[in-house]
Amino acid sequence: RDLHSFPTRRSSDLGDPNRVYAVQSSTNLTDWVTIGMCATDANGNATVTDPDADKYPARLYRVVAMISPH
Repeated sequence: RDLHSFPTRRSSDLGDPNRVYAVQSSTNLTDWVTIGMCATDANGNATVTDPDADKYPARLYRVVAMISPH
């Protein structure tokens, strides 16, 4: 899912409950960089922080589900 620009954002319904996601950012929708990880709670909510948000005039975000080992 794509996230809007934010320095810190509590996102409801970010993804599946109790999953780990890579948080990625981009300034051009082509080049994506992983800026951190987040884990959703039992309701699929997570708090995501971009420590470098103030270094860019605009930034786009997305989360990518990490594959869990079985």
